[in-house]
Amino acid sequence: MTLRILIVALLVACNSDPRPAAKTKPAAPLPPPAAAASVDWSRPVPTSPPGGAREAGYVGAAECTPCHAKLSASYAHHGMARTGLRRLEDLDKAWLTTLFDGAAPVRIGDLSYRARRDGTHYAIEETRPDGQTWVVPITHALGSGDSGLSFYTRVGDRFYQIPLDWFPERKTWGIDPGFTKTNLRFFVHLDATCIACHTDPPKRSLTADRVFFEPTPAGVGCERCHGPGATHVATQKREDIINPAKLTALQQIEVCAQCHQDNGSVYLPGKDVFGYRPGDPLDGFRRNYVRDPAEPDRVSLLEHPDRMTRSACFLKSAGKLTCTTCHDPHTSSRGQTAAHWRDRCNSCHAKQGCTEKPAVRAKNGDDCVACHMRRGPTADIPSVDIVDHWIQTRPPPVRPGRAGPPDHIVTWAAHLGASEPTDEAAGTLAIAYDLAGRGSDADRTADAAIAAGTHVPEVYELAAANLGAHHRTADAIAMLARALAFAPDRWRTLHDYALTCLDGHQPAEAEHALDRMIALDPNDQRALEVKGMILVLEGRRAEARPILERAANAGPAGGAAHVALAALALAAHDREGARRELEAARNIEPRDPWVLDHLGVAHESLPPTRVSGWLPPDLRNP
Repeated sequence: MTLRILIVALLVACNSDPRPAAKTKPAAPLPPPAAAASVDWSRPVPTSPPGGAREAGYVGAAECTPCHAKLSASYAHHGMARTGLRRLEDLDKAWLTTLFDGAAPVRIGDLSYRARRDGTHYAIEETRPDGQTWVVPITHALGSGDSGLSFYTRVGDRFYQIPLDWFPERKTWGIDPGFTKTNLRFFVHLDATCIACHTDPPKRSLTADRVFFEPTPAGVGCERCHGPGATHVATQKREDIINPAKLTALQQIEVCAQCHQDNGSVYLPGKDVFGYRPGDPLDGFRRNYVRDPAEPDRVSLLEHPDRMTRSACFLKSAGKLTCTTCHDPHTSSRGQTAAHWRDRCNSCHAKQGCTEKPAVRAKNGDDCVACHMRRGPTADIPSVDIVDHWIQTRPPPVRPGRAGPPDHIVTWAAHLGASEPTDEAAGTLAIAYDLAGRGSDADRTADAAIAAGTHVPEVYELAAANLGAHHRTADAIAMLARALAFAPDRWRTLHDYALTCLDGHQPAEAEHALDRMIALDPNDQRALEVKGMILVLEGRRAEARPILERAANAGPAGGAAHVALAALALAAHDREGARRELEAARNIEPRDPWVLDHLGVAHESLPPTRVSGWLPPDLRNP
């Protein structure tokens, strides 16, 4: 993550983005030339009400308590009830003290991180090789704390993730899984896709999926399983709320699978992350793909339904076995005794009984789960242990570590023997291949999907990245323009289009895309930075300054904005102002050699105003 800087001779700063650079796929077939396309920038920009909005029809779990006090009291102790985005000041102070006091530092590359506490204020301290530190306050936690807890700092109405998580089973701080390959430091936004399975629908912006308004729900509430409750609260009629117990067995499993089955999933076009309703087919909302065949000795964190439905217990139950056969959704499963789970097993196996030797049973605490559902580290988060829900007669020990690309993937429906969904089949499959690490198959399937007119925008982004990597910039621009025709307000597509247009010497078209991004989200740091730099390079310095100042203050990143502000200060012969801005840039990108070498050095003028191919490759692939 290097901050590329150009103040003289078209050197321009750009901070790294949370998403890793797209991989160039050698020998991958390239898409055919894209048909010329233009973007209709006159299309109205949607708006969001001040302070955001909630999902229609949802009332919140508190509305259920007066009539369902006993169930609500029991569910309050369930991990799902407290897995949302919660303020640290609302958590147990004694418990937090045990986490933060005396926390050992954790090293990520050449940077070190340590959780620290000052009274009731919590922070993460980053230490650089030169001994300089950057202290970032921790304001919120995400997760129940049963298996893990991630932390965030709030800036305005955005939340940025901290590189360290707390892992309670090991009683230690460790690197968040998303930071293991690349240290993303403090620049990762919490977005709607990430928070969706942790909470009831929060109050949020309708045009920016990174903006949430407090108070946010404490966790997953009644309506995620029972559906929106506004009508039921108004009428008090049973028929006006969904009772999952009355759904089919598959529908019941999919109520749980909406969050507990998420390996290689792709949202269908036009579907919101909070749009699933209990009883609806899951594949009509979010297309899930599973490995086929699965690995019996390796398990990922979010594939409980997939594993369970591979079990002989499920296959021989004629579809009657569901998640709630063993789990009461209103009561926490943690702390239940071996006898409790043995009773659940015996509800089906009482006649057959256990055939294991009594001595072995006694040594194992007469625990069915310990023998048939091995517990171990997950492939994707080694610091978290889970119970493998693939019930096997003699399961092999759980093997840690990620598996390689699967030989074959199938839809969730096909895995269950149901009819294959046909809508957007090629488009979603292309993205699933890409997520699974099968690049050539992803490119081949994407070409077919684009030829068929798919409306999955990720497919066009994938093809455009492939074209751009092979210097076919005009075709990449046209490919993204096709996606903007049906997804005009998708952040990723607008972002890629703007940067690709800059690479293709079309700054005016790039500005159109950036202006739309800013209209949708006035504090979009990346859009503000790039827009400001274009204005600087075009000599429109008076227009650039307020935009760059907004960008510099919009979040923990903003290194590019600070460098561009330094350039403006140097042009005005304000060397002290330039030094302050470069110091700020160094704090954000401490390892950039240009900042270190030129900090405090004043230059006489700004570079020429012509915009050319000044964009470094890593900015094009956030």
